[in-house]
Amino acid sequence: LHRKTEMSPRVLQTRLKWTARIVGLLVYIFFFLFAVREIVPTFNQYSDVNSLYFILLLSFVVAGYVASWQWELPGAMVQIIGGICMFIFMDTNNEIFLGIIFGFPFVLTGLLLIYSLVVWKLRDVE
Repeated sequence: LHRKTEMSPRVLQTRLKWTARIVGLLVYIFFFLFAVREIVPTFNQYSDVNSLYFILLLSFVVAGYVASWQWELPGAMVQIIGGICMFIFMDTNNEIFLGIIFGFPFVLTGLLLIYSLVVWKLRDVE
């Protein structure tokens, strides 16, 4: 006979939270290596202001990621806002495809964290 197996809310919440953390870590490592390889070598006093804005947005989102390990909701919100700002920044530079590529991973990580919190809160309701 086939038993129906359900995942407990605690297990689901833990898996979602760790998935968000691992995905976030991979995304941030990728963007860090990208910045070190492409942006930092060309960064000097005559650099364009767009490189500076990109570094600032990336730093903002990384701060949200680090904060999310201790404070999940505020960290997730910072990641979502940073991802949206990254998209808007790229869109204003007529790079909508790059805006999606750069913004989506941050928004996804933040949404996974928020979803894990929702699952955790709903476990008390059941």
